[in-house]
Parts: sequence; structure tokens; C-alpha cells
Amino acid sequence: KMAKKKNKTKTIESSITLDYRKLMWGLERISLDGVANHLPEDAGGSAVSVKFKQDGRYTDFRQADPKKTVEEIVFEDDGKGYDSRKLSGLFSDKVADALSVGQVGEGLKLVAAAALRNNIKIQYRSRNWIADPFAKEEIIDGTHLKRLCFKVTENGHKIDGSRTVFHD
Repeated sequence: KMAKKKNKTKTIESSITLDYRKLMWGLERISLDGVANHLPEDAGGSAVSVKFKQDGRYTDFRQADPKKTVEEIVFEDDGKGYDSRKLSGLFSDKVADALSVGQVGEGLKLVAAAALRNNIKIQYRSRNWIADPFAKEEIIDGTHLKRLCFKVTENGHKIDGSRTVFHD
């Protein structure tokens, strides 16, 4: 009899606050940068897809029924995935790749921060983990701020590539 693998959860605090680049990162940037993170040049894969979940089933967004409610939007790729620790700061291993977007590790964090500011439930998934962003309120030298953090659960379910999931 095999023992059931237990989920392991940790909190990752980023160096980003929810106010960081706030004026430049709204709803449009959530979409644009959300997809850009999954492009083959960035993800190291060969394909990217955008799917809508309607009536409990996923379909390519181009075939979605505009009259039906979208339960989730998923951006995904078939690339190499990434280590959840990259959610902590402005770091990227793409700097040497001239075709990749961003190259400083900002995109994932700023998409999450913009989603939190706009009350959009977002989740990142890669390799064997799921990350849910949240804001941690702090006071530093009398200034109230909200630090971007992630609750990361290693769930033992390996996926190829990575996913950005928008709920509700």
C-alpha cells in the first residue's frame, strides 16, 4: 500500500508592492503580459494557448460561445516550466535571450499585483506547484503598503510547461 503524498505549502514574499508601477499596469497589461509569459521565446516551448472554461469544459478562446459565462481563462504553454522561487524578486534567466520579453522577471509579479488591485483571482501553475498571490499589509517607516506574496503549494501533480489561470 503506497502512502499518499502530502501537499507542502510555503509562503514566498516578493520585493514588489501592489503600488509598484501601478499607473502602467492595468487590465490591458494583465492580458498582454499574461500571454507574453507563455510565448515560446519566454517559456522554452513550442506552443501557447488561450482557453476559456464554459459549462465546465475548456475550449480554445476562438471557439468560445460569446453568450455563455466564462468560468476561467487559462494561458498555457508546453515549455520547461519554472521554479516557484522566481516569484520572490526581480530575477530572470532569460537575460541572454534577445527574443524573450521582459528579461528582469517583472511580468509574473506585475500581472499578479495588477490582478489583486482589480480583484481578479489569479493562479500560477508549473512543474509540481500552484501559487496563489495575496497582499500582506505592512507599515515601514509609517508608510502603509501591501507587499505581493504567494502561497505556494507543492501538490505532487507534475505538469508540462506552465499555466496562468484567471478564475471567475
